[in-house]
Amino acid sequence: MAIEAGAALDKNFAIEMAAPKVKDHGLLNILLGKPYPIWVNSFGKRFADESIVFNFSMSANACKRQPDGKVWVVFNQDILDSLLTREINTIEDIHLPDKKNLDFIKPLEDAIDEGIAVKSENLAGIAAFIGCEHHVLRQTVHDYVTSWTVGSDAEFAKDGRYISDFSNGPYYAVKAGVDMIVTHGGIRVNEDFNALNDKQEPVKNLFIAGNDFGGADSEIYNVEFSGHGVGFAVNSGRIAGETAAAEIVKEV
Repeated sequence: MAIEAGAALDKNFAIEMAAPKVKDHGLLNILLGKPYPIWVNSFGKRFADESIVFNFSMSANACKRQPDGKVWVVFNQDILDSLLTREINTIEDIHLPDKKNLDFIKPLEDAIDEGIAVKSENLAGIAAFIGCEHHVLRQTVHDYVTSWTVGSDAEFAKDGRYISDFSNGPYYAVKAGVDMIVTHGGIRVNEDFNALNDKQEPVKNLFIAGNDFGGADSEIYNVEFSGHGVGFAVNSGRIAGETAAAEIVKEV
């Protein structure tokens, strides 16, 4: 609509996304938001320090860059059982509907029934689900178990407190992807948040505020600067409103 009215696009965009996620599986996504499992791609190889899941933009960027954007979250029964006793973080606390009855078993069973997750007594079954070579996944898990033994991740420098023992089955894998949240950026504006055309001239009576103006973020959403989207929305809206009101008064 803004472009049709004569506004120009700013070249500075950011996509706010999160991963690993499964659509329409809220409680299962809480499980996937833990740093203790491993993430593997379609080759059965790890590709990141899984504790970056605490920074959803970084984890989404890492997952999105995998072949075809496909990721599998792999863990065993020991990890699943331990999650029920571990402390939840602030983000989880906001999204959990019932903190007293936190149980990942039912949503995981539902995901298995739907074919987006699998349970297997051995890694061969997990490899078959992923579609990767068994020996590659077995080596990936072997290297990770070695990291757990020494308390240090030689491959991705994952914090030792998040490394778990994968020695024993049964094993689980959940096929996940990237969840698109919102875009940041779009229309070029001036300091009054008046939309500009391709000649950098104001488009009369058109103001752009909030996440729709270009330049608030660049490439990756700034998780460390939490709340800045709201701050931009409030103040850009205020400035745009004041400017528009002043122009109306001037014309009257």
